[in-house]
Amino acid sequence: MPPCEPSSPNTEASHHSPNNEQVPGTDSLLDFAGTCLPGKTAVMLFVIHMIDRPDAADLRAEVVEAHREFVGGHLDAMYLGGPLVADDGTTAIGSMIVMDFSDRAAAVDFIADEPYNRAGLFESVTIRAFHPVVTPS
Repeated sequence: MPPCEPSSPNTEASHHSPNNEQVPGTDSLLDFAGTCLPGKTAVMLFVIHMIDRPDAADLRAEVVEAHREFVGGHLDAMYLGGPLVADDGTTAIGSMIVMDFSDRAAAVDFIADEPYNRAGLFESVTIRAFHPVVTPS
């Protein structure tokens, strides 16, 4: 399936089946909301919401390079990700990733291998399927 083209208008939604499979004769893929996501071919988006243990700031700092290397190997499927921060705007209190997976089991496998998680950084990890309705233009 070819990637979405940035200039694809929302009106092309009629060229795609309800489950986002490309219809023959078209050249782009629209996301779940009918908005083009440049360079992406959507399978199923999941939000992985992770909250750090309260005493884990030092552990986060120790594992950050392994985390970055791991995540860097998965950027092709990632829509966005980064640290959740306290109200001070700088203190990391968790992480959030929105990523494309074939199914929930693939999302579970991904987070099971993630270095922060393997190191015991997170107090909680929640995985939810995500259906975007509003996307940047």
